[in-house]
Amino acid sequence: MKSPFFFAFSTLIAMAAVIPASSLANTLTAKAPSIQPEHPSLTAEGKRNDEAITGIKQIETLAPIFRDRPASGSWGNTPSDPFPLGTPQLELPPAPITTVTIHHQHRQAHTGHTDTYANYKTWNGSDWTASIDSSGEFIHTHRGENSGHTDRIIHYISWDGQPWTATVNPATNVFTHTRQGASSSHTDTILNYIGWDGSHWTMRLQS
Repeated sequence: MKSPFFFAFSTLIAMAAVIPASSLANTLTAKAPSIQPEHPSLTAEGKRNDEAITGIKQIETLAPIFRDRPASGSWGNTPSDPFPLGTPQLELPPAPITTVTIHHQHRQAHTGHTDTYANYKTWNGSDWTASIDSSGEFIHTHRGENSGHTDRIIHYISWDGQPWTATVNPATNVFTHTRQGASSSHTDTILNYIGWDGSHWTMRLQS
């Protein structure tokens, strides 16, 4: 006759035999620690993939967004638009031309004075005022008038009473003189002219 201990031991052996193999495998798998790679995969620049993805997201977030300017619509009419549609562009006036300073000396005088204009008599004996700009243009104004005209030449009467024409190069302070009817000219740094009162004066450009 077999003892009760023998029957209990036999029952345990039978129960172990019927446990499904799959349940045992699942149990072992659940308890096994997950194995992670010691070094995550790196990019070509030496950064981990997760760092590279984070950097790309930051660049996408910070990068400015450019949009095409609409041909029409509410955008061009909003106060925040620095260049509203249809706003005319301002045109700056041309820079003023500098007036050349003229040194005047009375005939046989040892001293003179400087000014920006000269009072002279033209060929017909009328009184005119002339100034010279930095481009070599004469600005002629008839005595008593507020406006005049510009020209490259000046018609003046020299000390000998003869009519002459002159041009000037303000870069070299040189006049080119031509007597009325003459076919040749000469250059000089002075111009001898007759003033409004008939006195004799010499002008030269102030250096």
